[in-house]
Amino acid sequence: MKNFDENTIYIPLYGFTIRKVLKLSPPYTYITVKIEVLYMVMELLAPAGSYDVFKIAVNLGADAVYLAGEKFGARAYAENFSVEEIRKSVEYAHLNNTKVFITVNTLINDFEVVTLLKYLFKLYKIGVDAVIVQDFGVLKLIKSVFPKMKIHASTQMALNNYYSAIWAYENGVSRIIFPRELSVDEIHNIKLKLKENNIDMELEVFSHGALCYSISGNCYISSYNNGRSGNRGACTQPCRREYTLKYKGHNIDKGYLLSTHDINVSDDLDKLIGCGINSIKLEGRMKSEDYVGTIVNSYRNLLDEKEGRFREDLNLVFNRKFTKGYLLNQNPEDVMGRESSGHTGFYIGKIIAILDEEEITDKYTKKSKNRNIMKDDNNNKYNNKNDKNNNKNKTNKKSSSSKNPKDKKNEKYNETDRHIKTNKRIKIAKENLVEIEKGDGIAFKMGKKIKGIYLDEILEQNDEYLIFNTTRNVREGDEVFISYSQSIHSYLKEYKKEHIQSKIAISLDITLDNNLYPRVKSKFNLNNTNFEFSYTSPFPFEKAIKNPIEINEIKKQLSKTGETPFFIDHMDMENFSDNLFIPISKLNKIRRGILDRATKILLNYYKVDKTQIKNAEINLNNFIKEYNSGNLENTVPSTNNKLGVSVFVDNPNLIEIASEYSIAKIYFDPSYLYSNPNDYFENIKDLLIEGSWKAAGIELVWVLPTFISEQEIHKAVEVFNDLKNQGIHLSIMSDVTGISDLFNTKIYGNHNLNIWNSYSCENLKESGFNSLILSSELSYDEIKELNSKLVRNGVNLDLELIVHGNLEVIISNDDFSNLTSGKDLVMSDNSEYVILEDKKRKKFKYKVLFDFNKKSHFRNKDCLCLMEELGMIKNLGLSSIILDCRFSNESYSSQIISLYLEGLKDTNKKALHSLKKEIYSLTHSYLSKGNFLEGRIHEKD
Repeated sequence: MKNFDENTIYIPLYGFTIRKVLKLSPPYTYITVKIEVLYMVMELLAPAGSYDVFKIAVNLGADAVYLAGEKFGARAYAENFSVEEIRKSVEYAHLNNTKVFITVNTLINDFEVVTLLKYLFKLYKIGVDAVIVQDFGVLKLIKSVFPKMKIHASTQMALNNYYSAIWAYENGVSRIIFPRELSVDEIHNIKLKLKENNIDMELEVFSHGALCYSISGNCYISSYNNGRSGNRGACTQPCRREYTLKYKGHNIDKGYLLSTHDINVSDDLDKLIGCGINSIKLEGRMKSEDYVGTIVNSYRNLLDEKEGRFREDLNLVFNRKFTKGYLLNQNPEDVMGRESSGHTGFYIGKIIAILDEEEITDKYTKKSKNRNIMKDDNNNKYNNKNDKNNNKNKTNKKSSSSKNPKDKKNEKYNETDRHIKTNKRIKIAKENLVEIEKGDGIAFKMGKKIKGIYLDEILEQNDEYLIFNTTRNVREGDEVFISYSQSIHSYLKEYKKEHIQSKIAISLDITLDNNLYPRVKSKFNLNNTNFEFSYTSPFPFEKAIKNPIEINEIKKQLSKTGETPFFIDHMDMENFSDNLFIPISKLNKIRRGILDRATKILLNYYKVDKTQIKNAEINLNNFIKEYNSGNLENTVPSTNNKLGVSVFVDNPNLIEIASEYSIAKIYFDPSYLYSNPNDYFENIKDLLIEGSWKAAGIELVWVLPTFISEQEIHKAVEVFNDLKNQGIHLSIMSDVTGISDLFNTKIYGNHNLNIWNSYSCENLKESGFNSLILSSELSYDEIKELNSKLVRNGVNLDLELIVHGNLEVIISNDDFSNLTSGKDLVMSDNSEYVILEDKKRKKFKYKVLFDFNKKSHFRNKDCLCLMEELGMIKNLGLSSIILDCRFSNESYSSQIISLYLEGLKDTNKKALHSLKKEIYSLTHSYLSKGNFLEGRIHEKD
């Protein structure tokens, strides 16, 4: 990059930057500017859930591929890769100048640490290009044991501002994968600040595919209600289910209310380049070969500015209709796709006429009842389902010989049945120009249902209409889509085989020595690193007797680099006379020798140095030895008879109620009191002054908004400092890493930091947090192990656990605008809420409230209540338990605080059971123990 003088100004534009280097001087009425276009190539990052998909992604031009091993990946139910398959994939990718990133982006508990590190060591030795990490503890472990391993911070880390980016840089992260909720404007602002401070940080965004409904993918519905944690890669996709929305007891909407459209930014790649994004990620590790192949092919060609219908091709593989997402500043009404959660395809047009109808007889063979009889590996027959029927037939022979039609199902012979269908010849008016081919998949939207067929015949087609036959029960006016392209499927077949692409330019300077042996000096560049090597041929040239070989023939043979990573871009030959000869077979061997040497250098470039591997192995063995040393039973925290109580409240009246009791802290969360940011920040100072006065000496903690923006952070700092100057002292609770330097006070970590292990605790303590709320997904055993490790390692950190309240399960940008009825959700007061009810599993209900940024907060309708477990909790060594009394009245909050304080005094089982009954009489809702006793019971092993 060039250096400009002090008069240089930077005018950021999408796609390029104008740099003014000449001043405007009188009497001129115009200025002259020098424009330098700064071109940055964005990496195309593709998904792969299997080796077959991986090959297609590489072959079609992905710059990098991300995949998961059999453990610790956020897609536990994908096919995923064994260690040997990862090794094979990495070599194949590197030969094609493609990188491989491994997702290690689940949360781990302390029981799994050694297994994780052994797995990471295998990845390190293989030479993977980076690992993608969510867990703050995993980040700390990699830094200490494998300091040379590149780390990408997962979107689930929720690093959404400059201060988080600085924290990531200081913690060894080389790339941030931004949350899907961040806009290009916010990203551009972060990029500029990083550049100003000479911080080299790669930035990555999701550009195509499924969007998570919850912010940063932090959703707990699947964990709390289905026993499968999304943070462990076992999400049950509750956002794709049907729901009913209720307001004040009335049904106001129904449909796939949490389902989002798929993001597609193929029209806006220049904007992503312009704001400094280094990599665009395509989603789809659970998707098919055709899906991944199509999106990689489309984006590769669009990035390379090739001509073709590549954007149109994206419509022909699975999608839930497209949005440009929050990334391109779209609103929730544009992002949400509440009418459907499935694939429809590319819209062709409507059925305008049913030209003919005829009844046809469809013949099929009714299968023998013995269809359930199978053979095992030893050819032994076994009957899995019909044994019971056979026994019935033996004991009731009269019934089996009856002519009753119902008994025909027991007949053991094949019979031909007949089924009458109506064949319709339909005419579709094309509203979008698309050429339909035989074998394509066609989808009909029939009311709320989507029904499909594969075309085996097209009767007539032009630019205006399409005619074919179908036995589907369609009607005039039904919408028709193409959902599958046979031609794309056929095109992708050629990319399924392993194939080394010649991507890297290599130069050859060849000189004949005095004995006519070719001596080669070769150069190539790989990822901005230059390589040079020499090669001496074992085969000399000879003086030609009859037919000398021509220089052009030599160059032709040496340039045949197919199925190698290289192509010859320059060849210089010296001391070659016109009367030389060498057999073509030996020329080919010389070429192979040169390219084999270059290939070995290429692969070694990606491999970790042996010394570094040895050092990493020493680090790993030392860690394991220390981890296993000592008797953990001697380090289990002793019973805490002074276990404190902290309380979440959301208004000043509840602060006053809580202050009447002997509690540790009051967490004041005023985010829901106002309907817009202006009102919040205009009133927050007075609210905090009032709250401080009502807290009556109890520590008051200001709970900052979730997913707070950088602009809001600055406003909060200003408010905090003003209050401090007035003598009002507050503590801060936040989920923002890197925030501790901004507030000169105690910093407490909120629950959505997802604390699962002792190493996360250590990392965040080192980052300035004085206390952390442990994840409510954890079980008693996991918490016990976590705190035992902290005690043994001498880490003094206050830990808290939410033991009562309606747990927050989702935070989303969705404001429930543009419902399926076409209307927006409008409530008369920001303190009100709506109920979201699972249409089929009606016991799953969620109270939805909105903060001042119109973010929706889902709270489980079931109430977490660990009253009966207080005796166990006292043995965990926690500093305090937390009662969440937000959105509760004064009477309820007062009684809940009183009951838990009483429970801590006497943890006798009978007494605690009696107190729980009192709580039930107050809540009148199901009291849940969450994951505390049994953990996540349906998690995949």
